[in-house]
Order: sequence, then C-alpha cells, then structure tokens
Amino acid sequence: MSLWSRLPFTELGPFELAVLEAVKNLDDAYAVTIGKRIQPAFRKRIKLGRIYTALDRLEDEGYITSWMSPGTPERGGYAKCSWRIEAEGEAVLRISVASPSLDGAVGLREVSR
Repeated sequence: MSLWSRLPFTELGPFELAVLEAVKNLDDAYAVTIGKRIQPAFRKRIKLGRIYTALDRLEDEGYITSWMSPGTPERGGYAKCSWRIEAEGEAVLRISVASPSLDGAVGLREVSR
C-alpha cells in the first residue's frame, strides 16, 4: 500500500503537481503563465489542453479555485480564467515535497525556482 493511498488526498502525478506548484507561486496564474512556468522542468512544449485538463482535475478535487477576470484592451476585451491555490492544495504540496519517495515529487524543485 502506497503512502498516497493512506492519505485523504487524491493521487496526483508529476504534471499535476507541477501545475499545482505553479498556481501557488504565480501572482497571475492562468493557463499560459502556468505553461511557461512548468515547461523548463519537462523540457518540451506543453499543450494548453493538457494544462486545462490538469487545472480542471485540481479544481474538482478542491485544491484550486478559478474565477474569470474582467476583459482588458490587450486581450481584445476577452476575459481570462485565473486560478489560486486552496489550503488543501497547499497541504498536498507540503506532503509531496516532504516525501521525495512519493510519485510525482520529482521535478517540483525545478518548477518552484
């Protein structure tokens, strides 16, 4: 039995943990800024669809919340969806960083520069 199965959290993979860490560390966390933040750790181009899938799962688990920011002239008046970390998400990150043997802990330190 893995440590994750004994915790009250859903198991997250390295990519989801990296997205969660990026949401925590970015002042303006939205899909594009998250992608730019985590891309160096994965050393390849990351498609926005993959980021949105991870964000949706993290929000479903209650680790992050989203809101629509007002449109700006730079964005042609379009709003954007921004994200912030919740207490449950902070707890997941503390556990994953404190336990390097857990799946998904690899790469977090690279992302949180």
